[in-house]
Order: sequence, then structure tokens, then C-alpha cells
Amino acid sequence: MTVSRWLTLLILSLLVSGCGVLEHFVAAPDDSTPVSTEPPALSMLRGDIAFAMDRGSFCWFTGERGICADALPPTYTADMHTLVIGTTLELLFAEPAPDTVTAALHPGSNLMTREADLVAEAVLDANGRVLVTVPANLDGNYVLTLFATWSDERAAHGDAAYYAPIRFEQ
Repeated sequence: MTVSRWLTLLILSLLVSGCGVLEHFVAAPDDSTPVSTEPPALSMLRGDIAFAMDRGSFCWFTGERGICADALPPTYTADMHTLVIGTTLELLFAEPAPDTVTAALHPGSNLMTREADLVAEAVLDANGRVLVTVPANLDGNYVLTLFATWSDERAAHGDAAYYAPIRFEQ
């Protein structure tokens, strides 16, 4: 075989072997239970109803495997905003609960605008529940942005951004 054929075969082999699919679940470090390869879901609670928040960019690691996914922030239409009553939002993470959270409110429906975010206080409990306190004088559409981190390197860990369109009425 000529050098060009060897080189072609080598390149094809590398391309084919590099096109594997990352399974949604991988084995835990002790191989006893599967561990998700994505950060847990986050829901906004309103009474007995849970609204799933959109997950944005994230990095997530399990054992020696990891994945980072970049995503553009979503753009919402006015009719997609959930009416919020009061100044406290209750959010709930699926397991595992993060170690830290930060929250902000972006005016309008599009995060790609240059309008300044309003910082919101976010308090996390050990069960994955987050209470976000917002200013009392808000009116109109906003996008709630929450950034969470998981830092226990012995377990699944990483960071993720979450979004939810919300509306306040005075």
C-alpha cells in the first residue's frame, strides 16, 4: 500500500472511532447505580403546579467523563410568561441538590438585549429547594436566570444555567 492509502485509512479510522454517542447514563464510580450525564432538572413551583425551567449552557462531569454544552439563551414571546404572585419564587431541583445558586431577573423576553439584570436574592436549602426574593415594585415581563454549581468531585458535578419567563403585575 502506498503512503497516501495508509494515511487515508488512518484518517477514516479516526473519524469513525471519534463519532461515538455519549450515553445519557454512565456507571457511578462504584458501578452500583447509574449517574446522569446532565445536570438535574429545575422546576418553578406555584402552589401544587411545577413549571419546568429551561436549561441553558452547562458542564457536567461523572467520574472521568464529562460534557460541556453551550446554548444560546432562549427568547420568549409575551404569552409564554408565567404570572408570579408576591415577591418570593420557589424553585426545586431534582437530585442532586447544588452547592451554590445565584439568581437574576432580566427585563423583557429576550436575554440578548443590553438591559441590565436585576440581582435577586437566592437561598438554597439542603433538599434542593431555592427561594428567590425579588423586588416588590416589579411590573411586566422578565426572564428569571439561575446559575447553579455542584462541586463534590467524588460524585456528579459541574454547573448549569436555567431560565424561566415570568410576569409581574402591580
